[in-house]
Amino acid sequence: MPRWILPLFLLPTLAAPAIAQDDTATEAERDRATWNSVFERSKARGWKWEANEFLSEVVADLHPGSALDIGMGQGRNSLFLAEGGWQVTGIDISDEAIAQSLAQAKEAGLELTALRADVNTFDYGEEKWDLVVGMYMHSLITGNADKIMRSLKPGGLLVLEGFHRDLNRESVEGGYFGFATHELLDAFARLRVLHYEDLTDNSDWGRGGRNPIVRFVARKPYPTTGAGGPALGADAPGMEPSRVLDGIVNTEAIELNGVIADGGREFWFTRRTEGVFRMFRMRIENGRWSHPHEVSLLPAGVDPLGVDMTLSADGQDLVFVGPGPSLDLWHARRGRFGWSTARRLSAPISTESQEIYPCFVRDGSLYFSSNRAGGQGGSDLWRAQRQEDGSFAEAVNLGPTINTEHQEGDAWINPDETLMVFASDRPGGLGGYDLWISFRGDDGDWSAPRNLGPSFNSEAADYCPMGTWNESLFSFSRRDGRSWAEVTQGEIFWVDAAALEAFRN
Repeated sequence: MPRWILPLFLLPTLAAPAIAQDDTATEAERDRATWNSVFERSKARGWKWEANEFLSEVVADLHPGSALDIGMGQGRNSLFLAEGGWQVTGIDISDEAIAQSLAQAKEAGLELTALRADVNTFDYGEEKWDLVVGMYMHSLITGNADKIMRSLKPGGLLVLEGFHRDLNRESVEGGYFGFATHELLDAFARLRVLHYEDLTDNSDWGRGGRNPIVRFVARKPYPTTGAGGPALGADAPGMEPSRVLDGIVNTEAIELNGVIADGGREFWFTRRTEGVFRMFRMRIENGRWSHPHEVSLLPAGVDPLGVDMTLSADGQDLVFVGPGPSLDLWHARRGRFGWSTARRLSAPISTESQEIYPCFVRDGSLYFSSNRAGGQGGSDLWRAQRQEDGSFAEAVNLGPTINTEHQEGDAWINPDETLMVFASDRPGGLGGYDLWISFRGDDGDWSAPRNLGPSFNSEAADYCPMGTWNESLFSFSRRDGRSWAEVTQGEIFWVDAAALEAFRN
């Protein structure tokens, strides 16, 4: 039913608007006149300006993007999102609501696009929004479900709250008001539901108080490749390295940093295009691998860069290389509804020197490469112990058994810290950078590194080693030039991790 036929018990405590009903006016015109009157009266008497509490919980710590607020009213949710860094477009049929929203945005110094539009005729676009919000819009949401789903970007979120039909003991004019049980599940069946509940709780629209309400969060799935199975849609690799998913992961661009996570259900890698390193991610969606999609988590205004990823054992913490005085380590946290905006790790991890290629181990400690003072040569391997309060202790150099006056970096250390594979240009290799392996004995000392030989190394640069948390698979990268200015080709390889055990003795 049109929003303007709302039963008066749902409106704020205001005198009922006296609207002359012109029989020649369109439904949209009558709707606009009704809501202009409501918002004009509310401006004098006050209105709820706090953001919807459920929306606040969902987007807390989420990395912001583009957002659409359907039926924005006076802009309380739009302004909240804009303050959090979202690029917000709000729509409402009321001229008065739009004017008040823009006035509030100007006063707060916030960027906000507010458009007078009928939700039934508005052009939602195609794959345009990272977030779509619809609070207490009811049939105007479900009636436009197909357009809303098309407008979401893959991975985008839909957040809804509204009254349940149990609020109506009897049908009101135009039909029952609110969402029926499971109505949203049916209307948005093509989305992946992350949260759904029918409950009695405090509603934050109308006269408030405890009412039957519905809350709903869903994500638009990523397009799938058609490849399925536990090994990235391919046969599991054997004891000799092979390329990972040609045409999907390995392309004509330069790929590196293969990271298999979440028990084999997630694959991360870096792709270098137009001189910029960008993180990509694939995930199992309905039994098939999604197409790779870029993951950009840096704050607005920071130069794009994402390379050298490592994920914690539970998959909730991501550390990667981003911009800094030289290159620094950045951290993002995965919440229930998505990733947070990354923050630069402070000292003693990130310094004025270069810090690259982090690697988590089981206790949360972090290995990385740095050219900071106190090392053996140009770039060394370091370890920072994770402390009980979650912070990191001062990093410790791994010493002269591992580090030399040459370049050491790109280290993968297995979860229990008994095996290490790293890249180095030290003498004795086959190419510019080679992969070397060391084992840690019962005495806590690392063995003298051994070259992994021609099965893993080549005349090119071999680097970026990474194993899975269950130590079943091992991946590494290869590029055709030593310096990035020379590189024209780069690809990711993988192999059964048991192949590394042959070097233990």
